Formats: sequence, C-alpha cells, structure tokens
Amino acid sequence: MNLAHLFRARYLPHARRTLKPRTVAEYERLADRVILPALGALELTAITLDRIDEWHVAVPGHVQANRALAVLSAALTYAVERSLLAANPCRGAARNREQGREFFYMPEQTRAILAAAHAWPDIRGQYIALALLTGCRPDELLECTPAWRTAGAVRLPDAKTGARTLFLSPAAEAILDGLEPGPGGRYFPAGMDLRRAWAGIVRAARVPLARRYDLRHTFASAALASGTGLDVVGLMLGHRKRETTLRYAHLAPDIGVNAAAAAAARMGA
Repeated sequence: MNLAHLFRARYLPHARRTLKPRTVAEYERLADRVILPALGALELTAITLDRIDEWHVAVPGHVQANRALAVLSAALTYAVERSLLAANPCRGAARNREQGREFFYMPEQTRAILAAAHAWPDIRGQYIALALLTGCRPDELLECTPAWRTAGAVRLPDAKTGARTLFLSPAAEAILDGLEPGPGGRYFPAGMDLRRAWAGIVRAARVPLARRYDLRHTFASAALASGTGLDVVGLMLGHRKRETTLRYAHLAPDIGVNAAAAAAARMGA
C-alpha cells in the first residue's frame, strides 16, 4: 500500500468520522498540496525518517511544514495501529522553530476598536465587538441562537473542544439583547464574511491590523491583568488543559512585575 492510498482510502474517511469538518478540510488541503505530491507514490515501508526529513526541509514555510508533518504523522500512526506499518517513521523528525504569534491590543486600542465596531453600519460590527468582549474563537458564535443563551452565558453545543460555556459581561449581553434573530433563528446570517469589516474597523480605530484571533488574546490578557486566575481564564476560553492557558500568561506583564516586586519586598529590597 502506498501513502496516497492510505490517505484517500483509509485515513481521511476515518478522520471525517472523528474530527471536525474544518480540521478535516485542512488535513485534505495539506495532503493534496504538500504531502502526497512528494511522498504519495511511496510504499509505506519505503517512508523512512531520512525521507521525511528531506521532504520536511523542502516544504515552503516553517509553520506549514510543521502542520504537514503533524498530519503525516497522524496518518502513519493510524497505519501502525492497524498493523499496516511496524512503526511511525515521523518519530524523531525535527520540527522547525516557530516564532510566537501572540499579539494583544492595549486598553486604549480596545476602546477605539469597540467604538468603531459599534459604529459599523451592519451587524458584522456587533459580532466583532462581541468577539472582543467574550474571547470567543473567530467564528464560534456565528450559529448562535436565543436557545443557546442562559443567564449571563451562551452554551456552545459544539465548540473546538466540545460543548462549553461562553460567559457574557453586561456589555456582551447588551449586544445580543439588541439583535433580532434572523433566518434559522440565528443572531448572525449564515456565511457572514468578517474580513472586510475587520479591516475597516481597524482602519477606523487607527490601530495596527492583527488577526481576528488576536481579539481572543486581547481578552485573555485583559482578564489576566485584572487579576483573574489562570484556571478561571482557561475556563472562559474553553481550554481543556491548564498548559494551554499558561501560554497566555506572558500577555499580562503586570502579573510578573507585581510578583517580582512582592518577592523583592520580602527580601528587604
């Protein structure tokens, strides 16, 4: 069996049953564009660590190369678990070093973003304001209906990590209270494209253009800076593992500064 057959006939059908559609779509993209053109014709037993290293180095873009390696490794692990391969040759492959991409807006910038979002002429502005005020993932609330709401919260039935609760501040509740559900009972229209609205809001607010995902980082940083503990921030962000939330700790430098000052004071400085 070659790698292309493993992917198309065995692994991707399995992934469609077990993973979210967006994840599967990205796996298919990486397989079709990055993995199979170079390695697809190889028999599984001919895929060695050296071949993987040569391929990985040649993939354009350090991040894309690492994501493709992870997908390849997942497919080969599947093959090992079904006795199609003795061992996964991806084990031992060196990943590219990636630069951290975390960015967050400062309080004066978030005020400008919220003002520009509320002034935006259509509902996309309200969605972006809601994303900033809740820390939701970029498209997490697009299917939201009034039935998902409870007192001070939205219960997401199927988020990235499964069902979770998204907590609402009074400002976030006011946004949802002001919306009339449309077709399908959703607050926001299906297929709403937020890219142009986000670019326009950033221009109007006169702040640097970042990814919409960085609104989530901004929410996390604001919560941490206000003194909210990491475990509570992780709950608000829908993290399953505390280690995931720890990656956000550096977004609130005041925590480190205050801790260092307290330690120095205790030592008599």
